[in-house]
Amino acid sequence: MSRQTPNLPTQRKPCDLPSEQSSKSFWHSEPSSLLLGHRSTRDLPETADLVVVGSGISGASIAHHLLNDGDTGGQKPHVVMLEAREACWGATGRNGGHCQPIFFEHPNKPEIGRFELANFQALDKLIKEKSIDCEFVVQPGVRGIYSEHHLKTTERALETIKTTAPDLSSMMRMVTSKKELDGLRLPTALGAVVTDVAARMWPYKFVCRILEDLLTSSDLDGLFNLQTLTPVTKILPCDTGVDVHTARGTIRASKVVLATNAYTSHLVPAFSNLIVPCRGQMSSLIPFPSVAGENRLKTSFGFLGDGLDDYLIQRPSDRGEHLMFGGGRQHGPSIGVTDDSVVDPKTAHYLRSRLIEAFQLPESEDGASQTYEMEATHEWSGVMGFSRDDLPWVGRIPNAAHTYISAGFTGHGMPNTWLSGKALALLVSESLTHKRNEIESLRFIMQKTGLPDSYLASEERIKAALQLEDVEARDWAEMQRGRGRFDPEYQAQLELLEQHCLSRLGSAVKEPQVQVGSKFNDKSNVRIPPPVTKFCGQTGSADGNDALRDYQLQLVLLDCQNKRRLLWAKREQASRGQLNAQVPAPQVPTPTQLSKQAELSGIDFDNAMKEYKKQMRLLDRQDGMELLTGSREQEPFVDSNTHAQNITQPLNRAEWELFRGLAERRTSRELALAEPRESHLVLVEKNEQGKFELPHLFKRQLQVLEKQRRHLLKRCALKPDAPWTLEYLESHIEILNLRPNTGASYEIQWETPLPSNPVLEDFHKQAQVVKDMISRGQMAHCEVL
Repeated sequence: MSRQTPNLPTQRKPCDLPSEQSSKSFWHSEPSSLLLGHRSTRDLPETADLVVVGSGISGASIAHHLLNDGDTGGQKPHVVMLEAREACWGATGRNGGHCQPIFFEHPNKPEIGRFELANFQALDKLIKEKSIDCEFVVQPGVRGIYSEHHLKTTERALETIKTTAPDLSSMMRMVTSKKELDGLRLPTALGAVVTDVAARMWPYKFVCRILEDLLTSSDLDGLFNLQTLTPVTKILPCDTGVDVHTARGTIRASKVVLATNAYTSHLVPAFSNLIVPCRGQMSSLIPFPSVAGENRLKTSFGFLGDGLDDYLIQRPSDRGEHLMFGGGRQHGPSIGVTDDSVVDPKTAHYLRSRLIEAFQLPESEDGASQTYEMEATHEWSGVMGFSRDDLPWVGRIPNAAHTYISAGFTGHGMPNTWLSGKALALLVSESLTHKRNEIESLRFIMQKTGLPDSYLASEERIKAALQLEDVEARDWAEMQRGRGRFDPEYQAQLELLEQHCLSRLGSAVKEPQVQVGSKFNDKSNVRIPPPVTKFCGQTGSADGNDALRDYQLQLVLLDCQNKRRLLWAKREQASRGQLNAQVPAPQVPTPTQLSKQAELSGIDFDNAMKEYKKQMRLLDRQDGMELLTGSREQEPFVDSNTHAQNITQPLNRAEWELFRGLAERRTSRELALAEPRESHLVLVEKNEQGKFELPHLFKRQLQVLEKQRRHLLKRCALKPDAPWTLEYLESHIEILNLRPNTGASYEIQWETPLPSNPVLEDFHKQAQVVKDMISRGQMAHCEVL
């Protein structure tokens, strides 16, 4: 699945600097007293052999191998490391603490798997040699698979690796039997890959130890200079190398290395389309008894599926046993986002609740004490650098004199960065000492470190990468697949929809001859407890189940309505040559999310849900009649004073068949790609002062749409020249000058022409339909429209 997308700001212009403030990572809860606010010298050095920009694991590796590794040989260079924030305050200090080579990711490039294995072994060896207290523990790694697509792809990859890399194949096994999956604590997975080689660790502490040793080593005698809180603003060539500019001054260096990952394009704009920022989110969770003590996790975990890429480790038993769980990117903004001071609430809720479902923890089924979320000690975000071709960029940057890079690790840095840094240190050393020409140096480095040639930065690779689908489009397609029918959560939602279509308002199924107008027990005010996927079938409340099924179908129709409005906006802008792309539809909130939002906002959820459901029943009937008749003129309009009574009518047989068809279309995902149709009728209501105004629900919908419109305009760098704001609509209510006529009807007189605009044009069409029906006497009993 693919699509065209409008360019993100980070894809057509350089990335911003890291935000000054950041969310508090658990890994930073024990900061290094030496490194916090560290500046080796009061002022910046005027010159250096090498400037390393970035103090994460990549930067630390480069400095460590240049100054400590005998392989580099020759005289040790003077290295200055510049960090925009505190040391190791970026991606390395915000990741999941998960270090696992993934051998089946590139089955036809076994050199990548072998490089990741060598990287893992190098870390293990160094940590043992230096006795680094960073909670590094080797344990098996389990990748749970939750979609048929990924299961088949992985099975094919494992078969290929048996031929291309039997040494790596022997370290992995595929599990698909229900019994074994239950034993791995993955009862809802379709399969899993168990790898012998994996580890958990405290990455910040590892990097801190490396930097501290560089700063305190008597052998180095000041050759390593660390300057924190010193963002680099630009890099310019000079006669002897490069000038590295900061707000505190300029350093003239022979070489500069960018260990900047997501923020690379700030200094090298040519990488704006090659390494794109992606914000991820993490949580530190207090484990339930069922995953603590003797029941603690014995492996690390990855969760792989359509739109699913989560990861989990558990800290040592004597240090809190926190479940360090990250992912959930399908629930919040990520691609192109560089602000890690923000914690997305929807993603945070997902991370607190997802493991309960994934592991089927017994605490979620304990009757009255049923628990839907784990408690989080810390919740934070971090920014990864996603590579356009999914592979890291290591080496000299083409057409950028004396400038080198180690970045773009696409969320998979721990099994790659350490030896990538060593390879780059060797390359810089070779360049400084002029031992060999560049081709010979690369050959020597690849032989020495095992660096895959597909990681090397080159003009040819850049050209090839730019021919691929961009990062945002590819990621959007993957996240959308997360709504596919094989995703467990979506399956649960789909089951609710199908049950509803089979039994909505019971009487429509049991008594097909029931006429429209019959009554049923309105359950719209039934409180819907979270979570959605656990509720149906696990409570004794049939009324609550019926209300929930009804609610789910309304969400499908609201989702369809919002898609149509956004597509109109896209089509209108495309006609002006401003946009040539399809607009992704917004996420429709689940009852769980609405319940949480209502609770946080102090809203009476029961009454709000009752109003919402009544409005939505009217909307679904309008959609239904339109699809059945192909025309809105046969719409059974209702007056606002009695519509709460009238919309509680059950579906007749034809309508029931229609909604059954809607659910089937939803299953095949055709509904999401449907062409825009006319939206729902906008009713104008009379308030207590006798003034006509837009209904409360429609105002809320417009407010959401306005946010979406502004976000779209911001992303596409368009000026807000289409006046379809809520304020504009309300200011033009007088276009419907409703005046009492004989009987109880009203007539419409137009005072001003409507401007060309998607939403207002729709408003105009709907009002014209009302006017025509009034003129034909079809609305004699309508008091207020």
